[in-house]
Amino acid sequence: MTNRLLLNFHDAVIYESDLSLLYSPTAWLNDACIHFQMTRFQHRKRGPRNDEDLEGHGVVQLEDLFLDPAVISFLMHQCNEKDEDFADDIFNLYQAWDLKKLTQSANESMTESPTKTKFYIKRVFVPINDQFSRSREAFTRPGGGSHWSLLLWTITSPVSLIETSQSNLDETIPTSFFYHFDSSSGYNSLAAAAVAQKLLKVLHCNLISNEGSIDDANVMECKTPQQNNAYDCGLYLLGFTEALSLLCVDSTMSQFIQEKYEVTLHEYASALSNGKCEVFTLLRKRIVDDIRDLISRGF
Repeated sequence: MTNRLLLNFHDAVIYESDLSLLYSPTAWLNDACIHFQMTRFQHRKRGPRNDEDLEGHGVVQLEDLFLDPAVISFLMHQCNEKDEDFADDIFNLYQAWDLKKLTQSANESMTESPTKTKFYIKRVFVPINDQFSRSREAFTRPGGGSHWSLLLWTITSPVSLIETSQSNLDETIPTSFFYHFDSSSGYNSLAAAAVAQKLLKVLHCNLISNEGSIDDANVMECKTPQQNNAYDCGLYLLGFTEALSLLCVDSTMSQFIQEKYEVTLHEYASALSNGKCEVFTLLRKRIVDDIRDLISRGF
């Protein structure tokens, strides 16, 4: 039986078999379904934001990036430090994710007080699959795994460092925080930690090429609404991503941000539980309707 291609939306492809997973009320979502919706989130947003409310809290630009699970799988299972192409592979990701502005060189230190410092924040929404913690040797089936969760990576850098253009290779070290939201608490902790450490290697690829050292990633496990079945983890991931991406970050304090994210997801889950219809049935239907609409528009 032919598995017909239905949609190609900015390289996020949907086949008939993918659509059938969304029609089913109990199917586990695959990489293609996750990638499609993450791509929709990316293209629904306005790009970099310069909100007056954010400026009042010291943040002048907030930019979001939504990653493809296949790219994370590539990073975890095909980018090996022992390979001769490793430095090139992670540098290509560094460029593709537009991380250069966060690590540009600067010759002068910050002179403003912390309360007046203006920051650029990039948030990276990373789909985590339990297979990402497996070794390259143990990884045998692309698109496999049994559980999804969300890793939110925030990277903060002072604007004065970003706006200073220098030709030397000294690297300004931005601040990274990792927040993990798992609807089956603890299940994907190892995978999230492994991915976070590899992401730091991408961010600091210049340090690696100069044989510098990178600190261990600190992943904060956040209080997260829990699923009550074995198949809705992908929908929880997408629901969490949508709810958190709509929230403006107005602080650079990791503990405050973590609490705000946890409250947001608690309110999100409470609002959903008050509905008369099963929320994830509606979410599946919304994604299907979106796909049908894009197909009708010629994508």
